[in-house]
Parts: sequence; structure tokens; C-alpha cells
Amino acid sequence: MNLINKSNELTTRNNQIISIPEESVWLSNFISKDTKRTYKNAVLNFLQFSNIQSLEELRTINQSDILSWRDDLIDSGASNRTVNNRMASLSSLFNHLCEKQIAPINPVKGLKRPKVDQRTIKTPALTVEQVRTILDSPNKKTVKGLRDWALLHVLFYTGCREGAIHKLKVGGFYERSGYFVLDINEKGDKENIVAIHHELQASLREYLAKVEHSKDINAPMFIGVKNKYARLPLATSSIRDIFKSYLKKCNIPNYEKYSVHSARATFITEALRNNCPVENVQQTVTHANISTTLMYDTRKQEPKNSASFKVDF
Repeated sequence: MNLINKSNELTTRNNQIISIPEESVWLSNFISKDTKRTYKNAVLNFLQFSNIQSLEELRTINQSDILSWRDDLIDSGASNRTVNNRMASLSSLFNHLCEKQIAPINPVKGLKRPKVDQRTIKTPALTVEQVRTILDSPNKKTVKGLRDWALLHVLFYTGCREGAIHKLKVGGFYERSGYFVLDINEKGDKENIVAIHHELQASLREYLAKVEHSKDINAPMFIGVKNKYARLPLATSSIRDIFKSYLKKCNIPNYEKYSVHSARATFITEALRNNCPVENVQQTVTHANISTTLMYDTRKQEPKNSASFKVDF
């Protein structure tokens, strides 16, 4: 969604978005590309649902319009977290319009949002045995197989997000203070230099030894095999497809329920289970709050840790 390319262009259900100067300023003010994409997609979703067709309609919507949208999202199966994020995006836009005295009120303010369980993360993690099977499954006799092998190692041994994989550069793998590291650009453009496991180091070395762009430190680490000379980074959609394809190949039960974020959940879960200090895990995965990291700690939910086993009458 381009919130703003041509003056006075009407928004329709066919993804035509009106050109609104102040809305453009609002969106441009965000630094992170991921945030911009998330916010603009949320606003587009509302515009399409409400069939907003003029500037005046957008700026004078009322709370009943947003409640209808919220309820439709819930009825369509969107998670509580998704509903909340979309409402927060729309609220951010109207906060900006109110500050500029363009909209009279923020119609999102005061509306109830679905409750989100802040104690645990719903993303399912994989078992150690499943991860081992997945990591061993790519065909390392081909460049594509080597690329996928290294990519999967980055996901499972750093817990980084798919967007970070997309932005990873060849020059981001180097030695520092006696350790090999990856310079990972995470959500919100946070630079995160992570000292990495020897198995991940080995996979990256073997992969880079076979590809022609390995000497270009500014080249994307992972590129498409078919159009390798263009040296374009793998799209996040391609990263998701690659991840899912290996889960399917390895016959992971209910593989459809897993996502790339499952690799992140697995990394955090295993690091905590192996008694890595939660502060270290938080730093590695760039969580702003340690409470977020603790949401991945499933140890307290394991049956063997039930308090029932600690009493004897």
C-alpha cells in the first residue's frame, strides 16, 4: 500500500489508495521498513473493509466503523495480537492527524481490544531431534542445498527473524575479538553482533566457498539461485517457503502450523532450557524487554515440573 502517490486519488477495494499529504508524513516518520510495512498494511486493510472512497470519509470515521472492522477481524480468525496491532496502527495514524488538527478525534481511543496472553508465546517450538533432522536434510551437493543448509543454521543458531536473513550481508560474517560473529540487522534496524556456534560457522564457510558473490562484502548473504547474477537478497516470502519445504520434507507432524518464527522460539526455548542466563538470551535476540524473552520459557509448563510431585501426604 502506498499511502500516497498521486494527489486526490480515491481508495477502492481494488487496492487504490488515496494520496493524503499528512498521512504520508505519518508513515514516513517511521524509520524501520518493517514497521512501515506493518502499519501501512493495517491501514489499507481498514480502508478496504470500510470501502473508504474519499479523504473526508477517512478523517471523519466513527467508532462504530472501527468496531465493525475489529469484529470482522476476530470473526475471520485473526489472532488477538494481530487485531491489537492493526488497531494500534490505525490509532497511531489518527493520533498524528489529531496533533495536526486535521481530524477532530482519535476514534480508536477508548475502544476495547482483545486480551493477549502476555505469559507465553503461542508460536510452537520444534524438538531438538526435529531440528537435527531438518538441518541434515538439504542436499549439500548443490549450491541451492548449501544455501538452504547455511540459511537454516542461521535461523536455528541465532534465533533471528526472517527480515534479518533478508538483510544479512556477506561482510556480516567475520572474526572479532577471537570469535566469529554475524552482524545481524534486526527489527527496528537494530545492529546485533552475535558470536556464533562452530557448526553455524562451518556451514557459512562451506556455502561461501561455493558461491561467486562470496568476495563481495556488500552482497546479500543469501540470493536466489536461478538469477544469481542479479545478486538480489532472498525475499522474506522465499525464506518462509524454504523453511516450510524442509519441514514438509522431514515429515514434521502438522508442519503447516510452524513458521520461520518457530526457529526463533526453538532457539530461545533451548537456550533457556540449557541454563543460558535470560539476560544473554534477551541480548542475542534483541528483545527490548526481558519479560518478552521470559514468555518463551516453557520449562514451567513441562509436566515433570508440576508442583504436585513436590508434595507427599
